Amino acid sequence: MRRHRRGLAMLTTILTLPLVATAMLAVALLATADARRTAGETHDAQLRQLLVAGGTVLLDQSRSWPAAPKATTFEVPVPQYAATEGDGIQISTQPDGDAVIATVAARHAGRQATQRLRLTRSGNAWTIESVALDAPDALDSEQK
Repeated sequence: MRRHRRGLAMLTTILTLPLVATAMLAVALLATADARRTAGETHDAQLRQLLVAGGTVLLDQSRSWPAAPKATTFEVPVPQYAATEGDGIQISTQPDGDAVIATVAARHAGRQATQRLRLTRSGNAWTIESVALDAPDALDSEQK
């Protein structure tokens, strides 16, 4: 009788082992996917911060614009550590009647996001009338 119980216990153990291994593999895969998603969110947050910084620089630069500014493109300086990692901000402006359309492009960790700002003249100052986030290649997709 004892020998029969040992066999049943061994059989149960052998049959349960693949189930436990499969569960451990599933947990490992979920943890890996979560780590990738977290890293992607970190990069996207940095891109958003670069876009905000670009918009702030644009508004600051607009204080010296004449009533009818010309089209221009310029790079916004970023800290040295960010520049060595390929981060950057580029701003392009294009007159559009009595307004200016500006495109702010941010780069970080091989990703890019852009936003378009429409500025209009109000008295002696340029103000942001609208902001639209272009279809980014980073902010709505997971890095694979």
